[in-house]
Amino acid sequence: MMKVMKGTFGLVVFIAIAICFMSSCVENAVHELDFNMNVRKYGNEGNGYAVAAIGGLEIEEKSNLNYLSNDENERSRVTGEVRKLETKTVSYFGKGEANENVIVVRPSIVIATVVEDTVVNKAVSKNSEIIGRLKKGDNVEIIRDKLEKRYLIKKDELEGWVDAAVLEFSEEPETNLAKLTEEQIEEFIEYKGLDSKTDYLIWVDIERQLVNVLKKENDKWNLIKTMICATGKNRSPTIRGVYTIQDRGEWFYNDYLQSGAKYWVRFYESYLFHSIPFDKNGKIVDDTLGKRVSSGCIRLSVEDAKWIYDNIPNGTTVFIH
Repeated sequence: MMKVMKGTFGLVVFIAIAICFMSSCVENAVHELDFNMNVRKYGNEGNGYAVAAIGGLEIEEKSNLNYLSNDENERSRVTGEVRKLETKTVSYFGKGEANENVIVVRPSIVIATVVEDTVVNKAVSKNSEIIGRLKKGDNVEIIRDKLEKRYLIKKDELEGWVDAAVLEFSEEPETNLAKLTEEQIEEFIEYKGLDSKTDYLIWVDIERQLVNVLKKENDKWNLIKTMICATGKNRSPTIRGVYTIQDRGEWFYNDYLQSGAKYWVRFYESYLFHSIPFDKNGKIVDDTLGKRVSSGCIRLSVEDAKWIYDNIPNGTTVFIH
């Protein structure tokens, strides 16, 4: 009986040591993508690398590797080529630097901090129904703005409108210059299961400030054109989601913004594709592209704006992510 107990005790100790050793190796090998999407490295190259993707990121992995899933109901280790996976929490283990092996498509969420206690209204009007409250220090997701005076925010299950005065915005992030390959763009669209009522589909990659145009041929989405763009700054973000091309025009001018643009194509309410901005006399106001500088619309070169105006029919799906 004593021998059995000693044997059992020894086995338990051995398993405990093994688990501790494995945990140490995993901890020392982690690259972590935190909420602000900054990569932090731990350990050394000899131990390999891991990437922890938090918050429902879509990740494409092109290298052969092992990955460990830390889902709430699952913990498994798999060896092989991981093509694509979407999950709340997942750690990838492989060789080499994380930025060499892993392509991350981030949702480009704008976060603001509440600087004083405030009510949340159901509609844009301050006189609309109060549906909740926020406390100083709360972080909220910015969905859209109304002339940079009122903001539609989201925190957990609460979604409503607040004053601009109670929000503090961070600086616009740097544009990600690591471009996706043609194959990666096409695979990502297929992975997302996107479709369109026309033979065209547009993906606006906010993080990279690029507009990708795909055309369906033989039941497959093929990339045909990529254009540099300028989306909304943090105080006037381009709305994210899936929308549809609605109508278009050759020119508009906005008295409030004191600027206009050529070849506009609407995809949702006041959100448009259009050229770089002009004043009422036809002089360029700002020719910046490749950065988040607009009032929410998607700016393009005059040539590219005209191309969308001429070639993309109404009913085309626009995916902004």
